[in-house]
Amino acid sequence: MSISSSLITNLTVWRNPQGAEENWKGYEHQYTHLPSLKTISISEAVYALIGVAALVESAVNAAFVLFSLPFLYISDQASKLPIERLQSSACAALWCAANLVLNIGVSNITTNEETVRDYTINTFQTFMKKFS
Repeated sequence: MSISSSLITNLTVWRNPQGAEENWKGYEHQYTHLPSLKTISISEAVYALIGVAALVESAVNAAFVLFSLPFLYISDQASKLPIERLQSSACAALWCAANLVLNIGVSNITTNEETVRDYTINTFQTFMKKFS
């Protein structure tokens, strides 16, 4: 998990009225109150900052991937960690963009990167089946 992904998780747990995803998963359709205007405003600003940090982190991780390529001759595990970190930070950048929109009108936002990735993959597969 990247640094920006960890920051998003912590911010979202703080922002959600019911906290971590484990507290409300399965009860998504039950009405819960929105966070206060102060919480939404702070979260909006911090999501934007984390989004910029995630883009910078993605660029740094992409450089690490490029630097690890020569070491693939020694071991095929050399680029495993940099690629995982790049995937996580790139996911975090998109996750921040989505949370900037969802923050305004959704009471609980997903807090786990794995859930976000699964949802994104399932949505993409449904989209591809519909239009292929």
